[in-house]
Amino acid sequence: MANKIDTKAKRERLSQRREPYWDKLILGGYIGYRVGAIGGSWIARFRSEDGKQNYKSLELPAHLPVNEYDTASTEARKWFDALQAGFKPKAGTVAEAADNYTEFLEQNNSKASADDARGRIRRYILPEFTKTPLDRLNNRQIRKWVHSFVVEGSDEEIRKSKASANRNLATFKAMLNLAHKEGLVQSNRAWKDVDKFKKPDGARKDYLTPNQAKKLLDNADVYFHDLLKAGLLTGARYGELCKLRVGDLDKNKGLLNIPWGKTDARTFPLTKTAKAFFINMSKNKLPDAPLLTRNGADPWSKSDQTKLMRETVRKAELLDSVVFYTLRHSFIADVIDQNMSVFDIAKITGTSIEMIEKHYGKLFKDRVIEVLERSSLV
Repeated sequence: MANKIDTKAKRERLSQRREPYWDKLILGGYIGYRVGAIGGSWIARFRSEDGKQNYKSLELPAHLPVNEYDTASTEARKWFDALQAGFKPKAGTVAEAADNYTEFLEQNNSKASADDARGRIRRYILPEFTKTPLDRLNNRQIRKWVHSFVVEGSDEEIRKSKASANRNLATFKAMLNLAHKEGLVQSNRAWKDVDKFKKPDGARKDYLTPNQAKKLLDNADVYFHDLLKAGLLTGARYGELCKLRVGDLDKNKGLLNIPWGKTDARTFPLTKTAKAFFINMSKNKLPDAPLLTRNGADPWSKSDQTKLMRETVRKAELLDSVVFYTLRHSFIADVIDQNMSVFDIAKITGTSIEMIEKHYGKLFKDRVIEVLERSSLV
């Protein structure tokens, strides 16, 4: 049968009908042109090994192609190649990609990493994209979503919101890349070129002096005071402090076993002051009870500290940019000043040497210069 759709003149002579006019491209693969009331549209058809016919509406480039038939044929052949390479005939949704990703993390990483990703996906990704087919995502849509996390406020608040946006984008991209790898969507062009914010973490600017740390503690209520002091004594992250149980304290050896958080579990050696503090926190409590509580019984949870920290900082008349993480910065800055090695700092704070050098390199440089100034060789 003569080809009825390979030129514009031929297509204009076709009668309107729902069933496309088909042209065979490969064995089992066809390109079709459907004539509508206004204009026409292109569609591809492919018969899979099980005999099922699969269909795909073809979207041609936004500009008017020089030859629509050739352009549509190229798009159809791309789809045929993808199906033969193992991609699914119909792209999955973002929600399906999310389930696939968290299942992958549970099987290959850990339940904790899967739970963390699941929470981030549930809060930040699914509300925007849950039913969106993966092949309908586009750069502009994802870029707009990333920028929606940036808040107005102080430099520190903006920095934190950009860092959070980068983490959300990293999770989204990891989820989408796995979906692409496992055949849920043919192309990754919608997200591969969406960039994260450059250097939102930056160098750490806020460090508390001993006097400022005392003012912060003096203006905190009793339970928040304990939480703040624990952070200043250990440099542990807020989430790590929330997870501490009485059984994590080894009174005999003077060690605090910090559970898995952002990094692997680690052991923190306690000074006499720190040991006495945590022993006091553990009094009259069972091993599985929270070591630090928000009311004498219940553990601290994800956002409990935010409002309290803001109010305590205000009462202590400190900079608005001081946040709970500032306690960790201050601890690290202090032990750097006390000449602790970068290896030991990284080990007890649960981070890498590279991260210490990246964020606190200037402090190490200043310390080295002080030593060199005391040199008396010449």
